[in-house]
Amino acid sequence: MADTFIIISVILQILIIGVLIGFVAVLIKLIKALAEKVESVSDDVMDLKTKAEPLIENANKFLSTANRIASAVDKNMDTVTSTVKNVKDTVTKVTELVDTVREKVQPPVMETVASVSGIVKGVKVFFDAIKSKREERKSYEPETDFEIDYDEKYLKNHKKKDYPDTSEYSELDNINAELNELRKKIQQTD
Repeated sequence: MADTFIIISVILQILIIGVLIGFVAVLIKLIKALAEKVESVSDDVMDLKTKAEPLIENANKFLSTANRIASAVDKNMDTVTSTVKNVKDTVTKVTELVDTVREKVQPPVMETVASVSGIVKGVKVFFDAIKSKREERKSYEPETDFEIDYDEKYLKNHKKKDYPDTSEYSELDNINAELNELRKKIQQTD
């Protein structure tokens, strides 16, 4: 029995060694196949790397260009924003200046225009009054074609006025009243 046991154990050991050798052979085949696959994948990765390198380089260039453009746009936007703000401030200041000048200049100018207009009208009324006074005097002066001997002192003392009273003071009062009315009308329109 001990011999049988040894024989069985040797057979089993041979079988196990055979199975192990078979198993190792299969593993070697699998490892070879895996190595071929890894080599194939490695070749594919190398090809991909070779093809991807220019793309990556172009992408890097594109990104750096995009970053430069973005920073330039940011800088320019700051400049544009500040320029627009400055223009807006300037327009506001000019508008305020125009309004201020208009507020300060308009009343004196309108007052001056009203005064000049009143003076022009007054002068016109004055000359019209002088002209009408001359015409009245001419129309009331008697025409004498004959000589009469008379006493001038007597005539001066007893002379009757045949024409209406148009003294210089009453004419000036009329002109003054018209100028005052005109001034009131101009002030009311303001």
